[in-house]
Amino acid sequence: MTEYTPSALAMLTECLSSDAIETAARQTGFVQRASKITGQLFLGLLPFGVWSDAHPPLAQLAAQVTALVDHLEVSPEAMYQRMHTRAHAFLQEMIRQALAKVQALAKVCDDGLLTSLTKVYGVDSTGWSLPESLTDLLPGCGGSAAQAAATMQAVWD
Repeated sequence: MTEYTPSALAMLTECLSSDAIETAARQTGFVQRASKITGQLFLGLLPFGVWSDAHPPLAQLAAQVTALVDHLEVSPEAMYQRMHTRAHAFLQEMIRQALAKVQALAKVCDDGLLTSLTKVYGVDSTGWSLPESLTDLLPGCGGSAAQAAATMQAVWD
């Protein structure tokens, strides 16, 4: 299991403000009323390898909430109630906002360097191993690599 740091939520809010996270959680319907599981807390669960399992145990997710926020206990049932299409919409919105922040960072080159080109694409990719139970759905590359793996590619215009 992955080690946790108390500053994990603070690191997330360096990129996305708490207000932006909670606003997106409410706009997508993920958070509808006062709740222990805020948008920021749910988002804080993502960097910790729990999602490397295709179906993480709800008890494990609930335990990670306690690891992230001292003295806050959440039941597996509470986590189950959050696993719906609104959670998916919330995560999509957070990814959209994070990518918009990345896109708005420093310039890549001088303004005049690319003026003669009609289009410029920036491309990046990353890959990671998945549990072997996903081999049929997402087979790895073979050889000594993981039996199941995923690759994500991004193209910026």
